[in-house]
Amino acid sequence: MIVAELGKPHGIRGEITARLRGVTVDELAAISSLRVRGADDSEAPVRVSGGRPRSAGWILRIDGVNDRDEAEAFRGAVILAPRQELPAPEPGEWWVDDLIGLEVVSDDGEPLGRLTEVLKLPANDVFVVRSDVREVLLPAIDDVILAVDLEEKKMTVHLLPGLIEEADAEAG
Repeated sequence: MIVAELGKPHGIRGEITARLRGVTVDELAAISSLRVRGADDSEAPVRVSGGRPRSAGWILRIDGVNDRDEAEAFRGAVILAPRQELPAPEPGEWWVDDLIGLEVVSDDGEPLGRLTEVLKLPANDVFVVRSDVREVLLPAIDDVILAVDLEEKKMTVHLLPGLIEEADAEAG
């Protein structure tokens, strides 16, 4: 399961910018069987030794990465962890990997499309739902996300005023 997306190098000591997916830096550092998958789909063991927050994510330290050139080799890679070594999500929380592909319907029964992406924004996550005719951005808040059924692969949402109208106007 993807637990971090690596970005560009930060500084000259081998640190790397990252977006974490449902884990903390301390949790990453405690997992002994992390792997890194590069853009070419090759995988190798990796160990996160620490990190610190950054305005738009995190800055990670990875064992064996000691300078900017070595960090550059990780640009665009992802860090993977076995699900069984991850903490269970809290009630009302889900792993991003479990949400991708869910059928999304409104509480009125209107099919909206499939959840294709989760955007991590400062205020809250945003679920990107796409169909053949439109893209809808749904804030991941209790007023909108009513139910998630992973077994049925279905999410039921309440559409706040303006969500669909704005998406339809942009498509048209």
